[in-house]
Amino acid sequence: MDIPSVKMYIETSLHNPQTGRGAGMWIIEHERDGEPRTKEGFVYGENTRENELALKCLINMFFLLGRSYMKTGFADIFTGCGQVAESMAAGQLKKWKRSGWKNAKGKPLANAELWEQASGRMEPYTVSFIKGRHDYSDYMEYRIKKELERRRKNV
Repeated sequence: MDIPSVKMYIETSLHNPQTGRGAGMWIIEHERDGEPRTKEGFVYGENTRENELALKCLINMFFLLGRSYMKTGFADIFTGCGQVAESMAAGQLKKWKRSGWKNAKGKPLANAELWEQASGRMEPYTVSFIKGRHDYSDYMEYRIKKELERRRKNV
């Protein structure tokens, strides 16, 4: 029996260390009944950073994944957010969890609640992070720009 797998993509309008109003977009790419499918969504934040938006995207994707598509399996996550991708690749999430969501200096981890939520949602999956541009980067950057323009007009 094949183990289910998905590809996930994250882009944000903000890039470290920039803080401000921003949006993140996520895409889940999977197969259903042998047919390729995608699902996408947005997250928003005021006075936020790239890593916060990326973590919110992760939480949303894994919430949807667990409810609708698969309860366990493999997930490849492509993101331009260096802090999230590099922290995950370096095994920081496990260290922070063991330390009670504190950093190496013993101080509370920035965005601890988001890291903790993301950790819980990802737990049943085997996850790998790939940092950098991906097949959806241009599309997602365009969609984020249009979504932010739409939201500004409606405010």
